[in-house]
Amino acid sequence: MPPESIPCDHERLDLLETTLGEIAPGEKVILWSNFQYSTNQITALLHRLYGEDSYSQYDGQAEDRDRQLERWRREAQFLVASPKS
Repeated sequence: MPPESIPCDHERLDLLETTLGEIAPGEKVILWSNFQYSTNQITALLHRLYGEDSYSQYDGQAEDRDRQLERWRREAQFLVASPKS
């Protein structure tokens, strides 16, 4: 049985949302995340704010990481990545 995930409120996502609002539209951004849960929170925020096409995910969860990286280079503004990828 997988461990239970318990959400906890914190200000990091609020700070990230504020910071993202200061970035020029179309400017490429890489967001590093060490933990899968944090990656999921970041991608959920980006999806809510900018839509599904605004980001690519480059980590162990991505099915085709090379394709995700190329999609970020050509289309998406944000790349959510893990340093261990």
